[in-house]
Amino acid sequence: MLKIELFDETFDQNRTESYSLSIQACLNGFYFSVRDLVRDYFIVLVGMPFEIPLTENSEWNSAIDEMITKYPWLRNPFKKVSLTFESPLFTVIPTPHFEADKAKSLLELTNDIPPLYEVRSNDVEKFNATVVFALPCSLVKKLIDIHSSLQVTSYNAPGLHQLAEKVSEDKNIAYICLAEKFAAFSIVCNAELIHSGAFPIVSTEETIYHILNGLKQLSVDTQNTDVVLCGKSDEEEQLESLLGRFVQKTQKDSPEGTHFSYILSRQRSRFANLFNLSLCE
Repeated sequence: MLKIELFDETFDQNRTESYSLSIQACLNGFYFSVRDLVRDYFIVLVGMPFEIPLTENSEWNSAIDEMITKYPWLRNPFKKVSLTFESPLFTVIPTPHFEADKAKSLLELTNDIPPLYEVRSNDVEKFNATVVFALPCSLVKKLIDIHSSLQVTSYNAPGLHQLAEKVSEDKNIAYICLAEKFAAFSIVCNAELIHSGAFPIVSTEETIYHILNGLKQLSVDTQNTDVVLCGKSDEEEQLESLLGRFVQKTQKDSPEGTHFSYILSRQRSRFANLFNLSLCE
């Protein structure tokens, strides 16, 4: 996990009521960003690795206390606070077929849910889809104790919202978000979401195989497909170059309609999933 601490000079911890806070947690640490809602401007990006990574059975209280101790302004009231958890434990269901009381059973069809995890769901209205996902109970509870209106979002939802802004009747789009050990992979064809899942990251070559095989299995014409990439910058650079041989176009994701402090601008693709979290409703 990348240790990083970038603060624009305009950041004011005494006026957080006009900011949104986005938190992306994983077993290795926290990333968080702050967006000035008045100026629609990202002004903070922090990566805080744990000295000792957590496990699926860990409690999150002390880890969050450590984060708050280092950055006490995180306790301040924000206009909006969003949380996502870096995990492949998600599945997508057509909303008309989704029943909230069966969410856990539906997720268990494709994933093993750790005992200390809770199951939640998000709607993606543009695609008439519902994402069912799991994340640690103690992580959610501790943050809700601090920010009662916390919005909890699945890891793949920011990418789906980006896809919803890019849909086209005459072009296919694949969106790849590269995490530490897996990639979230979604495909839109003829303006319809036809796939959203995850696969493990082993090597660049295997990642390309998963992408191209996924497109092939779904009969998606690669010569009429754009691939949008975000996440780990080392992997992203290689993928962008190699995938360009097989698909119509590759490009790096960058949150649209928003602005970045010059000090954060170079990180907008690597942390696109985190930045896009603030745009999810």
